[in-house]
Order: sequence, then structure tokens, then C-alpha cells
Amino acid sequence: VVLSPDPNVFKHSDPLAGLQEGGVFIMQGDRPAVDVWRSLPPSTRKQIVDKKYHFFLLDGFKIATEEASDPELRYRMQGAAFMGAFFRASPLAEREGLDEKTLFDGIRKQLKKKFGHLGEKVVEDNVRVIRRGYDELVMVDPAKLTLEGQDQAGTVPQMPAELGGTNVLPGIAHGGRFWEQV
Repeated sequence: VVLSPDPNVFKHSDPLAGLQEGGVFIMQGDRPAVDVWRSLPPSTRKQIVDKKYHFFLLDGFKIATEEASDPELRYRMQGAAFMGAFFRASPLAEREGLDEKTLFDGIRKQLKKKFGHLGEKVVEDNVRVIRRGYDELVMVDPAKLTLEGQDQAGTVPQMPAELGGTNVLPGIAHGGRFWEQV
């Protein structure tokens, strides 16, 4: 399983390097699946199809923006959303014989162990974000997408609106600045 909360990941690295055939790739996506698909480099689209990768999108930015009580928590909350996506898409729970309730009971127990000293609200906020990541994961089926234009270069994903708005922190903490630099 490869998690990429960075939709620009293909501009600076190959997140699929080493992923075995039939592996899982989960990427940040705040646009329709067909648009994200077309934004990928043609060689990546071909690799996803040829190696039968399970390709998913999650708008972790949206979840984090909606759920973070403090803007400084957005990036951590995005990670928690991707954790939920991981549990949904990976074969781990099934391999361990865990149904959804047992899985989330275990997640809650671990969060209580780690964050319990900060209060029940912190634990429940994290459970809620992980749950949303689990529930809001979108499977992309390349066979259902228009594959014409595969020889065209991919386009750079646009910065999510949540990071470029006026209700954001100035300076180095500005999410849009982080987006552009990373």
C-alpha cells in the first residue's frame, strides 16, 4: 500500500516504484476521478492498468479542513484521514479477521492510549477523522474512464481551494505556500 497525501507526487518522485502487482495506491484527490486520472503521467496510467493496481482517491485536505479545530492540526488530521483510507483499502483487516466494528474498537483503544491524556474529545476527533477517511475513500476504475489521450502529458493538479483562501495563516504556516513549495 502506498499513501500519497501529495497530489503533485509524480512531479518529484515515483511513488509506485517497488509496488507489487495488485498493490494499492491511495492519492490525495479533490477533483473528479477522471480529472485526476488525466492529470497523471501517461506512463503512470499505463503502469496502474498493466500491474492491476487498486487506485483510490481521498480528499484528505477537505476532511482535515472541516474537522481540525485548530488550523495547525490540519496536516496531522490529513494523516489521520489517510490512516482510515489505509484500513479500508489494504487487506490487513481482512487478513486479521477483523470486521469493521472490531477494527474501529481497536483504533479507538490505540488512540485512547496515545491521546487519552489530552481528553476524550481529542480521541473522538481522531476517530471521526479516521472514520471519514475510511468511509470517503473513492475507488478509481481506469476501465470506466476515458483513456483517450494517454500519450498526452499529464497536467499539474490545482491547489485545493481550502489552502488558498483568505481564511488561512500568513507566512510560513500558509497552506498554499507549503503546497507551492513542496
